[in-house]
Amino acid sequence: MNTLSQSKQTSMLVRIITGIIFVLVVFPCLFLGGWFHFILVFLLAGFATYEILQAPGKNHFPLGIKILSYCFIFLFLISFFTKGWITRNNPFQLNVTPDFYSPLRFLYPILLVGTYFFIVALVGIISEKVQLQDITYLTTMIVFLAISFVGMLYLRYFPNGSGTVHANTYFKDVYGSKQWWVSSGLIITLCLGTWASDAGAYFVGILFGKHPMNKRVSPHKTWEGFIGGCIFSYIIFFGASAIFEYGLKSPLVPGILQFQTSEVLKEMNVLGGASWVFLAIFGLLLPLVGNLGGFFFSLIKRHYEIKDYGKILPGHGGIIDRFDSVLANCAMSSVLLFIMSYGFNVVL
Repeated sequence: MNTLSQSKQTSMLVRIITGIIFVLVVFPCLFLGGWFHFILVFLLAGFATYEILQAPGKNHFPLGIKILSYCFIFLFLISFFTKGWITRNNPFQLNVTPDFYSPLRFLYPILLVGTYFFIVALVGIISEKVQLQDITYLTTMIVFLAISFVGMLYLRYFPNGSGTVHANTYFKDVYGSKQWWVSSGLIITLCLGTWASDAGAYFVGILFGKHPMNKRVSPHKTWEGFIGGCIFSYIIFFGASAIFEYGLKSPLVPGILQFQTSEVLKEMNVLGGASWVFLAIFGLLLPLVGNLGGFFFSLIKRHYEIKDYGKILPGHGGIIDRFDSVLANCAMSSVLLFIMSYGFNVVL
C-alpha cells in the first residue's frame, strides 16, 4: 500500500466533503425532474461552456465567439422542448415514439450545428486571431457538450415514453402520480455507476497504484485504479439496477434494461427476450467509456498546459473535471438506447 502524505490526506478529505455536498445538490434535481432538472443541466452546460472557452487562455477567443457559443449551447438544449412550450403542454413529457424521431424533429438542432460551424469558420477566415486549430477545437468541443447535455436531459425523460415498449404507459399505470420520481432511475443509476468508477479509480489508485496507464495524457491514472474503478462501478450500477427493479418494482427501462425476461423483446424475436444482455452491455461500458472521456479531456488539459478546467468544486476542479466521464456516458447511452428501442421498430 502506498504511503499518503499530509497534503494527499487533506486533498482526499476536501474531495470527499465536496463530493457529498455536490451529490446532495445534484441528485434531488435528477430525482424531481421537470424544471429542477432542466435548470441544473442548463447551469452545468453554462459553466462547462465557460471552461471550454477559457482552456486555451482567458482572452484567447473574441467576445463575439464566446457569445455565439453560449447561444448555441442554450438553443440546442431547448430545441427538443420548443414544441411543448409552443403548444403549452408539459415540455418535459417527452413521448419517445417513431414520430419523435422524424427527420423534421432533428432539423432544428442540425441547422444550429451547421450555423455555428459556418459562423466560426467565417470568423477564422476573416480574423487572423482565430486559427484553424481554434475552429476545429470549438466546433468539436462545443457540439460535443451540446449533444452530451441534451443526452442528460433525454435520459431523464426516456423511461416516460419508450418507442418500443411504451414505458410511459407502464410508469403511469403502475405508479400514477409517482411516475416522475420512479422514472429517474435510469439517469441516477448512470451517474452512480460513472462516479463510482471515478471514485474507485481515485482511491484505489492513490492507495495501490503503481503502473501508469498513460503518463503523457494523465500521469496519475494507474491500471490498479482503473481495475478498482471498474469493480466499484459494476457493484454500484448492477446493485442500484436490482434495487430499482426488485425493490421498487421498476426496471430502469421496462422491456429494454431489466434483469427479467422481456416479453416485448421475445415477441420481436430479439435475443429471445433476454433483456439482461442489454443491461449487461450498458453497465459494462460505463467505466470504459467514462475513462475514455476522462482521458480525452485530460489530453486537452495537457495540450493547453492547465491543471484543471476550473476551481468551482474544491478538490475536484471545474464542472468538466467532475462531469467529463458522465458527459461521455450520456452521449454513448443516448445512442445505445436509441438503437435498442427505436432501431428495433425499423429493423424488425
